[in-house]
Amino acid sequence: KDPAKSCVTILGATGVVGVYCLQALKDKLGKVNLLSSNYKRIKDFLAAKNHKAKIKPYELTDKPDYIAESDLVLVGNGKYAPLINISKLKKGTVIFDGTYPKSFKDQDYTLRNDILFIDGGAILPPGKPDFHFSFGFPKSLAFPCMAETMILTFEEMFESYSLGRSIDFTKAMTMDELAKKHGFKLAGFSFKGKVLDKPVPNVQYAWINSRL
Repeated sequence: KDPAKSCVTILGATGVVGVYCLQALKDKLGKVNLLSSNYKRIKDFLAAKNHKAKIKPYELTDKPDYIAESDLVLVGNGKYAPLINISKLKKGTVIFDGTYPKSFKDQDYTLRNDILFIDGGAILPPGKPDFHFSFGFPKSLAFPCMAETMILTFEEMFESYSLGRSIDFTKAMTMDELAKKHGFKLAGFSFKGKVLDKPVPNVQYAWINSRL
C-alpha cells in the first residue's frame, strides 16, 4: 500500500511507543488518527503544526468507528485494545501490538484470516553470530532489545539507554544510526515469538537498505 494514501490509528499516542510511531510516521502517511487519555498533549502537538499528514485527535468518549477505516492500527497501550472490533476492520488491515504483555488473546487471532498481526521484529546482527542460546528465532537472529544491548556495547555506552516511560525520540533515531553503522539489519517481522513466513519485500526502514 502507498503510505501517502494510507490511514494509521495510534492507540496510546502519548506513550513511549505511540510517541515514537507518531514522530516517525507523521510525514509519511496520508492520515493519522490519535487516541490518548492525555488529550491536551495531543492537542499541543497538533498546535505545533510540524507535520504533513492529516491528523485527527480523538477522546476516550468518542465512538471508535475511526479504527475500522485504518490500514494500520498501532497499539501503544494495551488498555485501548478492547476498542478494536476485529470483525469490522478492513480487509488487509495490519495490527501492530507494541505492548507487553500482549494485548490480544489467542482466540482474537483466529477471528480473521485477511488481516495481519505483528508484535515485534527479528534483528540480524553482523557476522551471523552463534549465541549458543535460542531466542525462539532461527539461528543468528535476536530480539531488538538484545540487539540494542549489543550496539551499546560496541559503542562502549554502558548506560541504561531506553528504560522507563519517557524516551527521547532522538535517542531512538540515534540507535537507528548506530545499528546501521555496525551492520544490524531487520530480518523480518515477528508474531508470538516467531518470525513471519512472508516478510514484506522491497520495503526500507530507517537503517534497512536490503530486501527483507
